[in-house]
Amino acid sequence: MDVDPRPMSPGEKMGLLVHRDHSVEIFEHQELQQRIYDLASQRYDFHRLNEVMLNAKSFAIPVKPAEPEVVVTLENESPEDAVAYEDDKEQRILKIERALASTDALGAMGWTKEEVDNVMTMVTNKDPLSGLGYDGPLAAFSKVRRNLADYFQERVAVVTNPAIDRVREGDHFSVRVFLGRRPTLAEGGTVSQQLELKSPL
Repeated sequence: MDVDPRPMSPGEKMGLLVHRDHSVEIFEHQELQQRIYDLASQRYDFHRLNEVMLNAKSFAIPVKPAEPEVVVTLENESPEDAVAYEDDKEQRILKIERALASTDALGAMGWTKEEVDNVMTMVTNKDPLSGLGYDGPLAAFSKVRRNLADYFQERVAVVTNPAIDRVREGDHFSVRVFLGRRPTLAEGGTVSQQLELKSPL
């Protein structure tokens, strides 16, 4: 096992595979991506999925102009601009298959819809707007399965010059985290127990 410390690039990931004999196999970023792709390829037909996931427009169901007698006019829309389509069973099934395929394939590769949206924003030369650090929901409270790395997000990225000396600056900066229900200020409220962590997970 490699024990030499080295800096990691922003967004770089490493994988650790612990075998039954307690040996550890380390995967660098490219190796990790290739291994995940190989494992996912055993479960999904990516050639078929690529036809669905080329761009956001592929998620739209084709709409053909309807006959004049079944044209639907929406509010603030002229009859000439209004179109209707036959919502048959095949189209509904196709829409569901595309949604499931995209979610499963993205999850298998460790991607989320937000990350894809950020990439699409960069491709279209629009500056993404976001807060400092990770500002998404906590993985611990997610109702769906999350990747292990999602539990270790940096909440706030503050750049200081010089770097903060946590011993010298301990009176001004704190990374303590309290888990549990906040105590109530109302009279007669019950005292709830909290768990104090010296540093966040």
